[in-house]
Amino acid sequence: MVLRGFVLALAYLASGAAMAQVVTLPPTALPSAAPEPPAAATVPVGPGPDASAVAPGLPIRTLGAPDQAAAPAAPTGIPPAPLDSLSEEAAPAPAPAAPGDIGPQGVPLRTLPQAQPRAAAPQQPAPPSRVVSTAPAGVTPFSPALTVNNGAVTWYDIDQRAALLSALGARGDVRKIAVEQLTEDAVKTQAAKALEIELPEGAVQSGIDEFAAQRGISVDDVYTVLAARGIDSQTMEDFVEAGLLWREVVQGRFRQKSMPSEDDLDIALATAVNAPVEMVQLSEIALPFDDRSEQETIALADRLSRQVGSAGAFAAAARQYSRSSTAANGGRMEPMPAAQLPPAIRSQVLLLGAGGVTRPIPISGGLAILRVDSLRLEAPGARDPEITDEDVRNRMREEIFQQRINTFGQGYLQELLRDAVIVER
Repeated sequence: MVLRGFVLALAYLASGAAMAQVVTLPPTALPSAAPEPPAAATVPVGPGPDASAVAPGLPIRTLGAPDQAAAPAAPTGIPPAPLDSLSEEAAPAPAPAAPGDIGPQGVPLRTLPQAQPRAAAPQQPAPPSRVVSTAPAGVTPFSPALTVNNGAVTWYDIDQRAALLSALGARGDVRKIAVEQLTEDAVKTQAAKALEIELPEGAVQSGIDEFAAQRGISVDDVYTVLAARGIDSQTMEDFVEAGLLWREVVQGRFRQKSMPSEDDLDIALATAVNAPVEMVQLSEIALPFDDRSEQETIALADRLSRQVGSAGAFAAAARQYSRSSTAANGGRMEPMPAAQLPPAIRSQVLLLGAGGVTRPIPISGGLAILRVDSLRLEAPGARDPEITDEDVRNRMREEIFQQRINTFGQGYLQELLRDAVIVER
């Protein structure tokens, strides 16, 4: 789900499943009037998670601040940037805990210095959206662009999701990705409704909190970026809600099948002992909002991410614009195991490969751009003495569980999509 630009292995079910019926209607079939969209509370630009979409923090320090130990990122079951990560375990408590990709806890990026702390997002009217509507001439943005099993997806929904994906760093045709994601969200929420699954009060906000925590930023940072780009906060909430509902669906169907046995763990641990470690060398450009307005910072970050592909250009831009402690060294960071990167960042880094540059990534108090200088394999080193055998075993259990439930979930999603009746307006 989240950045579909990042690859997820899809498990396809038996070939006998019915294919989704896709029907295209002519423009004349569009309704002349559309229902009013529900009011959505939007947080104005100001203070600055992982709310499933905003920038992750690198495992190391935090941009611009002195080196410091980073608290482990809270795992999330909400897809980080376009991948659709399923949770590892459903939390019995009202606010669902969303375990996501399991792996060594990363070091957060360093934190950008902020002259003044940002206040929590107040309840204020949303500013006019700056997202340009792509609805055909004469068609209102809130008219259905397609229906999925009679559930409507409007032009406004697509435009807003595409803007959200862009803010999260998605590459490629974000509009196409948005349509695919919204189609999937429709069948996911319909599957949850069929099972009478309802989220407890506060679950969506907790999911946004986890989304932000996984990326090493605050919820305020998420809403700052959304507001600066004219993205309705309801767009983020719908995005997170669909992920949470789907997690509950998949947990209910495949949890028992996904749990590894003790023999599974023994085999996996024996293999992992001699497995090489993938090391990554990154460079960073940290752009705090305090240097210029949010809009100017976003515009600068977008421009730099497209223009600094070479190592020399990136280093020069880091020296000129970055406010990280690495700026004097051309933004170059210390090498680290790729497994220590937050899941949302790791996906981008491994997909881009050496020489790749990320889209702007929200971080605490600003934006960051990362360049993958190199990727290499090294022989496994000695284990941290503070990590016990039981810790290693539990981590491996979580990793295997996560891989299996993701596979089952993706296979079930493909089955639902094949059986769905999708009408493009």
